[in-house]
Formats: sequence, C-alpha cells, structure tokens
Amino acid sequence: MATGGMAGALRATLDYVTERKQFGKPISKYQLIQEKLA
Repeated sequence: MATGGMAGALRATLDYVTERKQFGKPISKYQLIQEKLA
C-alpha cells in the first residue's frame, strides 16, 4: 500500500517538474532539481 502511494507521488512530481517552466525552460532541465529528484 505504501509503495503504491509513493509511486503515485513520484509520478505527480515528475509530471509537475516537466510542466513547470522557469526562465523559459522546464525546471526538470536544471541540475539542482535533477539532483534533488535522484
């Protein structure tokens, strides 16, 4: 049950960081964000 919740949270986070833009590009392209997600 906890694994399913974590998978859903990760999926929602990845969707958010690929949609959210800062300075004209998705925040998922910034190294600091990539490190935090890893």
